[in-house]
Amino acid sequence: MTMTKIFFVAALAGLLISATAFGQIVHVHGRWGEHTCNKKGIYRSFISFPAHPEASINDKILTLLFADAISELLVTIADENGAVAYQEVFSGEPGAMISIPLELSAGTYQLIFSHERYGLLVDSFEIE
Repeated sequence: MTMTKIFFVAALAGLLISATAFGQIVHVHGRWGEHTCNKKGIYRSFISFPAHPEASINDKILTLLFADAISELLVTIADENGAVAYQEVFSGEPGAMISIPLELSAGTYQLIFSHERYGLLVDSFEIE
């Protein structure tokens, strides 16, 4: 391994450790494909799905870490009444980390990962 690769891996590990130690981990529920079916209504149980991004929130910054490549992932944050507070489409390669500053007031929110092919994953989190 070259020094550049070692430095990159060490920096990435440091960021992951700090996000885990100080951030609120958001564990999205469900599995890709649970509610996904093709146009004929047949569930896609035979399709291999990538791992969903890991998500954490620290000081109103949402961090997404992609374990597998995913393109066109719709990331939505909705308040407790269902109103969309944030929504954007992201793509990421394995190891990609995306930090998203959020302008949210205190309250309970839902983080929703939605993908046309893979389905829907949801979790709740709080901003204090």
